[in-house]
Amino acid sequence: MKKLIQIAMISMLVLAACNDNAENSNEESRDDTQQMATQVTQYECDSGEAIDVSYTSNETAKVTYQGQDYAMKIAVSGSGASYVGGKYEWWVKGDGPDAEGTLFEHNDDDTTGDIVERCNGAKATV
Repeated sequence: MKKLIQIAMISMLVLAACNDNAENSNEESRDDTQQMATQVTQYECDSGEAIDVSYTSNETAKVTYQGQDYAMKIAVSGSGASYVGGKYEWWVKGDGPDAEGTLFEHNDDDTTGDIVERCNGAKATV
């Protein structure tokens, strides 16, 4: 009977430890998402415009262009990452000062339209 009680207590301790690790992992994941949402990457465009992008998750981005915010969702891309939302499509490859970004019109038939801006030199701001 004592062995059964010891086994039960050890099992409860192991389960409690696993639960604590899962909660810590979830908290870290929420913290990463919150940090990601507050970091803005700014791209300088050939026209002199700046495009600010908040990569709010692995699937979404908020693109700010000429004072307007565009909520975008990730789309299929041959290389780099492509996001689509509203009348625009944002494509980016790389990060940091060597990053390339292009803002396209997005056609009603879900195809990529004309280039609106070519940008580079991403820098992170808070």
